[in-house]
Amino acid sequence: MITKDEILMNIYRNRCIELQKEKNGYSAKMLELSRQITDIKFNAVREKWGVEIGSIVKEKSSGKLYKLSNIRVTSSDAFDHVLQFPPWVVGFPMKKDGKYSTTKRNIYGDWELLKE
Repeated sequence: MITKDEILMNIYRNRCIELQKEKNGYSAKMLELSRQITDIKFNAVREKWGVEIGSIVKEKSSGKLYKLSNIRVTSSDAFDHVLQFPPWVVGFPMKKDGKYSTTKRNIYGDWELLKE
C-alpha cells in the first residue's frame, strides 16, 4: 500500500524532473544565444579593427611582431566597448629568424595591425 507521504514525494519528484528538463532546454537556448552574440561581436571586431586569426600585429610598447592565435571577444563584452577599444589578442611572437614561436603571449589591447 502506498502511503500519503510516498504519493506526495512522487508528485514532488515528477515536478522536479519536469522543471529540470525545462531548465536544460533554456540552458541550451542560452548557450546558443551567447554563441550568436559572440559571433556578431567577432564579425564587428573584424570589420572595425581588421584583425582575424593569423593576422600580424605589432605590439605598440615593445615593437615586437605577433601572429594572432586568439581574439578575445565574449558575449558578456558590451557592444560599444568592442567597437571603441581594440580587443585583447593573443599571439605567437616572431623570433629572430623570422619564424613564429609556439609560445602564446597576451598582447591585450596594446597593438596595431600591420597591413600586408
